[in-house]
Amino acid sequence: MKGFLRLLLVAAISVSMSACGDKAKEPTPEEKAAQYADSIFKAIEDSDFDQLDVISEDLNGYIRSIDESQGEAFGEEFAEQIYRYSEKYGYGEDFADSFLAACRRVLGGEGLTPPQYPAAFLPDTYEFYWTESPDRIVERLWSYRNRFWTDERRSKAASLGLTPEDVATLASIVEEESAKRDERPTIARLYMNRLKRGMKLQADPTVKFASGNPRLKRILAKHLQKESPYNTYLHEGLPPGPIRIPEAQTLDAVLNAPANNYIYMCAREDFSGYHNFATDYATHQANATRYRRELDRRGIK
Repeated sequence: MKGFLRLLLVAAISVSMSACGDKAKEPTPEEKAAQYADSIFKAIEDSDFDQLDVISEDLNGYIRSIDESQGEAFGEEFAEQIYRYSEKYGYGEDFADSFLAACRRVLGGEGLTPPQYPAAFLPDTYEFYWTESPDRIVERLWSYRNRFWTDERRSKAASLGLTPEDVATLASIVEEESAKRDERPTIARLYMNRLKRGMKLQADPTVKFASGNPRLKRILAKHLQKESPYNTYLHEGLPPGPIRIPEAQTLDAVLNAPANNYIYMCAREDFSGYHNFATDYATHQANATRYRRELDRRGIK
């Protein structure tokens, strides 16, 4: 149906964006997510595509107006609502199957493996005629991504010993590690330090991805043993592909990460969203102990 592709792209963008700005007032982010999902599908059902454009603009404005914790709550609820409506109206499986088949044809022809498909796209708002074929849509999205990958950026990646797909994979982990954009270059360099030393990344976001539970709040020993090529506690090097579609800004954060000697990191015990970094294991253990104590104090299991 005309407009539905735009809806899915907006949904994907809203979930992958990190929200920022002042805290929104009532209703709650979860309630707003339900309202937006309902209004989007009502506009589609009524074939009111002008209204769909208005909703999309308002949606993106709302995302920019809320802070990071509310953004996460909104994104999770919005994704769930979109999935429910997609199933209800019979859009989900057919669209997903067609899009994936187009990825196999187009991106497979470019040498990408299925786990690398997320590296072929950049979060943004895209518009297509409703008559566009799935192959043509993927081709255009791929071309937008390639515009980002200038000769200069490719040269920077090569100097780091990385391919564009590797950079996207690393950037996806960095984004999942921290919603703080000013901290991401430091984290990116830390992971590259570990790769250079032949150390396992031991990145918690890859464990969450391998577990299939994105809401996992505390990584336990049993999660670290989950067998998966994405579990960087078990396997050396980068996982097979990105664990999310990273923003262009995070790709640049990897390519331009300033030098540091950090090889360890742990979330700060003040729950600010920032991390404590360390160059030695003893300091890291002290940081981790403080964080675990705060988790216990708050009753986070």
